[in-house]
Amino acid sequence: MSHLYPVELPPKRVSTLYTLRNKGISKRYKTFRPEVRFVSRKLRSDDKFHEELLKVSVLDIGSGGQDIPQTLQETHPNMRITTLDKDPAMQCDYTADYSCPNEYADMPTPDIGISSVQHNLSDILLKQQYAHVKDGIIAHVQCDYITNAPWYRRNWLKEVMKTGVARVITGLPLFKERRGVKRCQWLILFKSKKKFEKYFDWPAGTLTSGELTFSD
Repeated sequence: MSHLYPVELPPKRVSTLYTLRNKGISKRYKTFRPEVRFVSRKLRSDDKFHEELLKVSVLDIGSGGQDIPQTLQETHPNMRITTLDKDPAMQCDYTADYSCPNEYADMPTPDIGISSVQHNLSDILLKQQYAHVKDGIIAHVQCDYITNAPWYRRNWLKEVMKTGVARVITGLPLFKERRGVKRCQWLILFKSKKKFEKYFDWPAGTLTSGELTFSD
């Protein structure tokens, strides 16, 4: 596990993560189209960017269907998005266990990744996805992913922010589910300011949580 985090996880936490993965226990919330439109509004919309999108590859991991790509393509039709999920019933482009990077290592390396993965496995899966892509990731996470981050998540995010860009999109709508009412947010991590500005253009505010300060 040392290759996944800057420091070692407690053994109990490691065991719990792998038990959840192997049992297929999921705490993934469905990503709704109104939530995806929050990302669409932040993406560049100039003509040059629409042309550049023809050369950009996007991998949607844990997509659970076509809602994310179809919604993004409403405003950015040139965005080429490949979908991947471990459930064959989702009818995605690829079926693979995205918790194991070797399962999709033979696929072309995408420029950016979009993910809506199980929240209880996000600490492993988002780090794997961030390492796999060229530019950065856009992740659908629980609303307290940053404000209630444990120490090992904070350590990783601080490492990312040393050379990269971290942004969050908050204010997503509330949705009723069988577990009750939920609200999520988008976490955006890019490997450099130049790579971030290739896709996004919006003024930065701040969201501060402990020693971490994120643009909002």
